[in-house]
Amino acid sequence: MSGTAKSKIFGVLDNIKKTFPALKEVLEASWKEGGLDETMDLTFEAPSKVATLPTFDKSKSRKLTPMLKARFEYASTIKYGQDIWLDPNQMALSMADDELNIYHTSLRDHWENSAPMRFKDKDLTLFGITDGCPEDRVYLVWKNEGKEPELWSYMGMEVLEFKNLEKFFEWHAGMK
Repeated sequence: MSGTAKSKIFGVLDNIKKTFPALKEVLEASWKEGGLDETMDLTFEAPSKVATLPTFDKSKSRKLTPMLKARFEYASTIKYGQDIWLDPNQMALSMADDELNIYHTSLRDHWENSAPMRFKDKDLTLFGITDGCPEDRVYLVWKNEGKEPELWSYMGMEVLEFKNLEKFFEWHAGMK
């Protein structure tokens, strides 16, 4: 694996850990001021050895790219507030979940230029979900074989597209 990819991903995930307490403090104070008794936590589950990732096409899986390999060497599941960046088993289970698939199909049928409308199921992996918001999701978009996938994050009616995993994590760390 490219040492550069590993150092980049480990570095940005370390930065998420470093910047999270300040974000947590600001958000929880804001929520409390608004009368909400909510908390925001960050958890990293033990790393896992992964060779491939499932796609929405159950007959097709994707080999890990250097950045994705580094991500799973750092941690399996990562919980960032309500957002859950899934491990491969959770990815497969979530992509088979009827409620989550309703939204995948709806994006394909009704959201012009959405990832599911533009790309085949063999080119899409569910990377992340938001607890309690089945319409919120993050796709790995495998545009080019052998290249790092893009990450397309859907939050309500907003979509953010990231060039790769490093850029996605940098955004969450407040670096870009």
